[in-house]
Amino acid sequence: LKKGDFTPAELEEKLLSTLGRKSKLTPRFAELLRVLLSADRSFEREELKKALVDRGIAEDAGQAGHFLSNLSQFLTKKSNPHLRQLITFEGGSRPGEVKDQIRIVPECRALVDRVLKIWQERTSGLQDTA
Repeated sequence: LKKGDFTPAELEEKLLSTLGRKSKLTPRFAELLRVLLSADRSFEREELKKALVDRGIAEDAGQAGHFLSNLSQFLTKKSNPHLRQLITFEGGSRPGEVKDQIRIVPECRALVDRVLKIWQERTSGLQDTA
């Protein structure tokens, strides 16, 4: 899978754009990023499933597994090399293959955290005006 080779400013812009998509996947992706930011280490698939349930994103482990599959496909989508520049994983180099040991690239953690906060502020602002 091709990883992006973007500058930090380009990565920030691309991640903001990704989070700006109107999709059911977007809040799940944002929560995945929050989980990955919770510790500077790799997370196993089972840990991520449990975290999605614990955080109320999924009702049970089965639904969490389904959501992780969708997120996995999103990470390997040809049009998302910027995500592969930000997030690393083992396995899953082909569609349908399980990814494990998922983490945010250490030097990108601050950027991802900053973008998530910007996105959250924008999202909260939109809800306040509705």
